[in-house]
Amino acid sequence: MNKEKKTAQHGREPVASARRTQKRPRPAGPTEEEIRVRAYEIFRQRMVSGTPGDAASDWVTAERELMGRNKKATRR
Repeated sequence: MNKEKKTAQHGREPVASARRTQKRPRPAGPTEEEIRVRAYEIFRQRMVSGTPGDAASDWVTAERELMGRNKKATRR
């Protein structure tokens, strides 16, 4: 069998073994997905309580909260 037939049969390219052993470094701050989820939670709380605000302030609040959690976790 040649390489093209293997790729076509399995539907993916072969992966070099060195690639599997490399670890990706953890981002310094929260991921965009983490911020998005927390900002949505803040939005939902605002809607229930009737507190004024907007998406931008929810995002900034979420970022600050999550950054604070990351700093506390790294101190331990």
